[in-house]
Amino acid sequence: KITLPPISLQKKIIDEIKGYQSVIDGCKKVVENYKPNIEYKKSWEMIEIGEIFENKTETMTPEEIMIKNPQYIGLEHIGKGTGLLIEDFKNESNQIKSNKTKFKRGDILYGKLRPNLNKVVIAEFDGICSTDILVLRKLENDENTFFHAIFLANHFNEKVVKSISGSQLPRTNFNFIKNIKVPRPSLEDQKFISVNLNSEKSIVQGNKLLIENFNKKILNIFEDLNKN
Repeated sequence: KITLPPISLQKKIIDEIKGYQSVIDGCKKVVENYKPNIEYKKSWEMIEIGEIFENKTETMTPEEIMIKNPQYIGLEHIGKGTGLLIEDFKNESNQIKSNKTKFKRGDILYGKLRPNLNKVVIAEFDGICSTDILVLRKLENDENTFFHAIFLANHFNEKVVKSISGSQLPRTNFNFIKNIKVPRPSLEDQKFISVNLNSEKSIVQGNKLLIENFNKKILNIFEDLNKN
């Protein structure tokens, strides 16, 4: 049995849901199409990735994971080319059966499996990730937000894709990536650009929150119907 309200109320509910769905669809376009962008200046120094970042490879065993229950990020949790975690990201470390790589807040997590998908995110907490993700930690005081945008750029991704090996499970590796040259402006310029990028990211995160809230509104409509 299902709740069957009068036709007038059904129409009212449909109109309300359509309004909520329009907001959701608009926000999804922002989230799915956003990509940070940086305009290069010819005056900027060019330097190899390996002089800015190191690749951290310390792992945690399933036994340690079971005890400490750290937050886990897999490739499936990172959006394609967005630089963001997916909308419904949640910790799933209790399901892990193999060693995972440790990372710290602020590290850049770079997907090395199928790098054409361009899955790159800045860690916002300490945790563990799939071994198919490179953990890149800065060596000096550079701005991770700036280089995160560099890693997401199409021209950088095109260089990385040239390095892939394996037909079924194509991968890149840090030995190749560390030799790619990227711009390294002054720290002052990096910080200025990072402030703007973070402002854009806040807007995108706000859209993600709206998606979540308006999905809840739709669910609440049907829950209220069932209560009545």
